[in-house]
Amino acid sequence: MTAAQKHIILVDADLEAQVRFKSNFSSKEVEIIAFTSGMGAIQYIKQTGAPDLLVLEEAAKPLGAVQTLNYLKDQIAFTAPVVVIAENLEEDAIAVQAQKVITKPFKCEDIAFIKELLMLKELAGAEEEKYYKLDYLKELAEGDTDFIKESLKIFIQTVPPQIEELTQNHASENFKQVGQVAHAVKPSFEMLQNYKAAKICDDLAHHAQPDEIEHLVHQLLQEHQHIITSLKADFSDL
Repeated sequence: MTAAQKHIILVDADLEAQVRFKSNFSSKEVEIIAFTSGMGAIQYIKQTGAPDLLVLEEAAKPLGAVQTLNYLKDQIAFTAPVVVIAENLEEDAIAVQAQKVITKPFKCEDIAFIKELLMLKELAGAEEEKYYKLDYLKELAEGDTDFIKESLKIFIQTVPPQIEELTQNHASENFKQVGQVAHAVKPSFEMLQNYKAAKICDDLAHHAQPDEIEHLVHQLLQEHQHIITSLKADFSDL
């Protein structure tokens, strides 16, 4: 681990959730060591020292988050920041010991909170703008390039009709259905790590006021078109 890197320890029994979490961070900025149990994290911390951040599943086995944190505090005077992954946000027993309680699937604003907490520089922002990334798909594929291409084909085939449905509902002022379609299409943008589009979908589904919807729909259409254009330029056989 270089001096510039931050160090996160992640405890989550869901291996796919581990991959999704890792895909939000640049390996240039963050080293993420993942465990499926609290015991593994405890032993690692005792051997190597406290990380910059501990992200801990509330129901981690064999010890829950509360027991894991109590053990670390009692045994090594652990004081590093903690983010807890819980089933819901009303986890009073753990909330007092954590900087933040988040839920799955991971939300854009929660990842943004973690990046701000770690004071990350967002190196990617200084590079040429990319409308999609394949890090998440590459981790899932484990070297299977056909899996990646098939996933991209599915995006190109299924997302444009959903976007068309969303725009038609907007034109008909069926704003409830706009939100439902946005909620349904959000994971497709997260798969390609376009968190701007994912955030717009989240806003349309849960937060947007009526006078904000037109602007958000326009932004989503633009971002979607950028992704489609980039994919077709980069993968001529799709």
